[in-house]
Amino acid sequence: MIKALLFIGLLYPVLWVVDSSTDSNTLLTYHAFVMEWWPVGLVIFFTWGLVKRIPQFQNTELEKMRERQYMYEVNRYGNTPYIPPIMLMYLKNPPDAFSPKTYDYINNTFYRTVVNGFRDSIYRMSDFQSFEPNGRPTFFKVVGPVNWLRLSFYLGASIIWLAYCLLGDASGLINSWQLFTLPLVVYGLCKAATLLYVITTHAPNQLENRINTENGPHQKITWREVFPDQMLGETVIRAYLAEKERRMRYESTLTGLIVPDNVDQYVNKNYPPFPYPSKEIPDWSEDFDVLYDTKKEELQLPAMDNVIPLKRRSNR
Repeated sequence: MIKALLFIGLLYPVLWVVDSSTDSNTLLTYHAFVMEWWPVGLVIFFTWGLVKRIPQFQNTELEKMRERQYMYEVNRYGNTPYIPPIMLMYLKNPPDAFSPKTYDYINNTFYRTVVNGFRDSIYRMSDFQSFEPNGRPTFFKVVGPVNWLRLSFYLGASIIWLAYCLLGDASGLINSWQLFTLPLVVYGLCKAATLLYVITTHAPNQLENRINTENGPHQKITWREVFPDQMLGETVIRAYLAEKERRMRYESTLTGLIVPDNVDQYVNKNYPPFPYPSKEIPDWSEDFDVLYDTKKEELQLPAMDNVIPLKRRSNR
């Protein structure tokens, strides 16, 4: 757009030279055209300035929605002996940033959120009351009332204003002050379309398909199966080290520094610590299987809480 403005301005001296050498009135015609259509050009300029912010807005909203969805899914498994499938999925395949910029990828904190949650739970043996996770919250709740209101506002306000202008004097959108509201209308519609895209890409069925593709269909993995001495634990460690090396190389390329020889030398406050608080297996690990089997038998027994045991009277 800046180039277009410079081109418009540079045409003035060029056309003056042309008129001076040919006795034509091209400059006056051009000036009249610019004076008649400059409001439209100004509106296009402001519209372009607002619309170019949409990609960053989309990336920010995608990050927020991914984290909201993740937190709700993790909470479902808080009363079970199983690692949340969405957590395992992201541990095995560390997620990228939605932004295509290398800097945003290097400093993305979502993977750190996943690993920190894993570290807080992996070596904590706690009682559980169910082998089934809680029901998945409604999609309306996952998206959040605020986001639904934002979507309704952006879409509704833009359409209502356009309808008001078109049903009244439609020419006012070209030759009246209403023309200068078009950048906000276009911006509102773009934001509404972006929010709709963000919401639909985090639909429950899409999440379920991703989890089944990454982890296998309907698998329930206990925390003990993700210890570092297990196959899944080794997968988590390999994925962590591979992601660390990848970010290290990207950051070295971006900053122009020499790539360190070892990933242990890489330091970035936005990258998570090692997934396991300790490489040594806790002493109570053998008790986990006992607790699991005991709880399985216990939870399968019929409820006897309200039954008073009666002793048989002996005949003596």
